[in-house]
Amino acid sequence: QRRAQQEMPYTSTEIDLLGLYLSAVKILFVSGALAELHELVKWIEPLRISLPLHMTTVRNEAAYYSCVCQIMRANTSGDDAASIMPTHGDCISSLLAAERAAGGDGGDSADKLPPQVRRSRRALLKADQSGNAERIERAERRVERAHCIYVLGDSHSLAPAWHWVTPKLGDGGDDAAPPRRWLLCPQLVTGCKVWHLRPASKFFTKENFASRLSAIPRGSHVILMLGEIDCREGLLLAVEHVKYRDLDAAIAAVIDIYIDVLLAIVDTYGLNVFVHPVPPVLNETRAFVKIFNQRLKERVQHEIEQERERCYAVAAAGGGGGWQRRYDDEPVLVDVARERCSNAPRHEQQQRRHAGRGGGGRGVAAAHH
Repeated sequence: QRRAQQEMPYTSTEIDLLGLYLSAVKILFVSGALAELHELVKWIEPLRISLPLHMTTVRNEAAYYSCVCQIMRANTSGDDAASIMPTHGDCISSLLAAERAAGGDGGDSADKLPPQVRRSRRALLKADQSGNAERIERAERRVERAHCIYVLGDSHSLAPAWHWVTPKLGDGGDDAAPPRRWLLCPQLVTGCKVWHLRPASKFFTKENFASRLSAIPRGSHVILMLGEIDCREGLLLAVEHVKYRDLDAAIAAVIDIYIDVLLAIVDTYGLNVFVHPVPPVLNETRAFVKIFNQRLKERVQHEIEQERERCYAVAAAGGGGGWQRRYDDEPVLVDVARERCSNAPRHEQQQRRHAGRGGGGRGVAAAHH
């Protein structure tokens, strides 16, 4: 840091001010205000280029800024960080135009669309006919939510942000229908570990995680991206401090917390949850990240099998329980396994909620290598 101070042309106050600008870039990116972000990056780049910000008090803010700029550059053929991917506004404008062109019924293919999309399209048509600006705005937000997959997690949730994808989610449409396009919307929880989400935790990331969950509409698809910070910072340190007998025991403890969080999300928030593997981004941690991912995959599949058995038990008792399982191969969601028990009677759903299991037609899925 002393060397950084010698090379830095700014005072400590000016560095703090630059940190605020860098934070604004992160906030604009996760909020989808990409047009405004372009302009801000143009002003910041000359101020921070070639400076050792990673050795100052704003190193975290600088790291997020660099991450956002790299994501932006990766989606353009140019070198300018400000001339990047289409803005969020452009994406949504195109989506709204397509929905309006489809009309309220969507033609012959309307019955192949998921109910959420059909309802949002009808609401948009009625709002346009009413001419009420506030009603139109609400209907447009509803259309947006019906076409979003939310990516909830640590900083790795930024990489896929604001991309259009066409995964097969088994969300109620006809398999013969054309692939449905989804917009990946980030729900960033900075610095979140799985360990922070345990019941005894009072760390601020736990509250931020709950806040991001509350902002996601019920019935939405959510990709969870957690665990990389646990693998990088927590597991080995816990073993070194003899909190666990070995690495396997430490991994098992974290995955127990993760599974409890997954089931609570399904139960409390009514979301369709996909579990993304921990990205093996560091050479130093790649070996036990792969172990962590394998253990996580096994536990998620175990929960899926348990849910299937419960659904079969409900059906055998005359409750009309239903079960659906899909395996799809997509670039974004690989080997998707889905469990649903949507037609279980109310008392069975309540029993699953009390037992910490998901109900109400929602499920947990695994997106793994």
